[in-house]
Amino acid sequence: MKKSLLLVLSSACILSASQSAVEIFKKCGTCHGDKGQKHSLNITQPIAGMNKNDLIEILYDYKNKTRNKYGLGTMMQGQAKNLSDDDIKALANLISEFPQPQTDEAESKTDEPKSNIESNLLSGKEIFTKCAICHGDNGEKNSLGVSKVIAGMKKEDIVDILKEYQARTRDSYGYGAMMGGQATKLSDKEMDQVAKYISTLTAPVKATVAKKSLTKEEAEKNTFIKEWFDKSKDPNANLKDANIAYEIYKKSKGN
Repeated sequence: MKKSLLLVLSSACILSASQSAVEIFKKCGTCHGDKGQKHSLNITQPIAGMNKNDLIEILYDYKNKTRNKYGLGTMMQGQAKNLSDDDIKALANLISEFPQPQTDEAESKTDEPKSNIESNLLSGKEIFTKCAICHGDNGEKNSLGVSKVIAGMKKEDIVDILKEYQARTRDSYGYGAMMGGQATKLSDKEMDQVAKYISTLTAPVKATVAKKSLTKEEAEKNTFIKEWFDKSKDPNANLKDANIAYEIYKKSKGN
């Protein structure tokens, strides 16, 4: 009886660890693919099927901020810093069991630089998907109702702005903390790629109607979100998290 109970408990622990690793990997899957099969941001090697011990060592290096492979150190450090020892082991075990992706001769040459404009634009487009949450799919929105439209801006101006946010020397519209958190994840090459992509977007024709004034609730929400980002210590904090925090805040006030 005791032996059977131990086996049941052991199986439950293994299942729990496995489920935990699957949940953790959902964030990794955004860049690496749901089975670790993608070249993250078109520059890294696929991680599917990697040696478990190598994965553990790499994750610890990122957690200890001693690794900056492909110039993605800041982004990976932000992901690894909250992982426990058990999380790292479970995650490494899960990734090591993913099937290695099949590659043809052309795809295997991942170390060769991509020089054609189309490849750079596609990479920039992938990076821009996170920017689009606030700025619109085509950079056409006034982010949070206050920023300028970024579609069609000069590439050089965009790079300068991103570097200022990265250095924490810019706080336009009071969203320096939010933009700084996003910009710290970008390498110089990625900044150039996303800036080039934004510069190709078509700026919308200005409407002749008067700009809508913010309601009291919209203004309160914007103020809350600004203060939330200013206080947040998480480099991966995003607008979705801020909106969830605002809804919790409203409920606590009985709204």
